[in-house]
Amino acid sequence: MLRNLLSGGRRFLVIGGFLVTLGMVLAFAMILEYIPTTFVTAFLTYGASVAGLLTGVAGAALVSAESRQDR
Repeated sequence: MLRNLLSGGRRFLVIGGFLVTLGMVLAFAMILEYIPTTFVTAFLTYGASVAGLLTGVAGAALVSAESRQDR
């Protein structure tokens, strides 16, 4: 059942949402100084946000294409 739920584009949407949330949490932790703000942590935060955004958009396109094929 879980395999059907996370098949195709939905898996990309979940991964993209996780990466965007991770980027937001890391940025917030850097602002509150829970983790040190270095070039590496800032780059990883930015990278997670951008990768999550692109993965989420690709997932949304795949879900849309799958729903059009089902019609």
